[in-house]
Amino acid sequence: MKNIGSIIFGIGATLLVGYWAYEAIIFVLLENDLPLIIRIGIAGILIGIVVVLFGLIVERITDKKTEKIYDVNNNRNSTGKGN
Repeated sequence: MKNIGSIIFGIGATLLVGYWAYEAIIFVLLENDLPLIIRIGIAGILIGIVVVLFGLIVERITDKKTEKIYDVNNNRNSTGKGN
């Protein structure tokens, strides 16, 4: 149940952020009163966010493939009690 909730939450958040980004891009492109420097700045911020998110996703996927899992209980003696 926890995984299903996380997936639904992720889909909803992605849809909202995607819609916000779409509206922001349309606003920047169609608003004639905005100075050019503001348009360039907003476009740079949006492109930067996309690049950073993409990089983090790729990094997480590659780290998960190479991640080594160690036994947490390695420091226990034969009686099962800690040192």
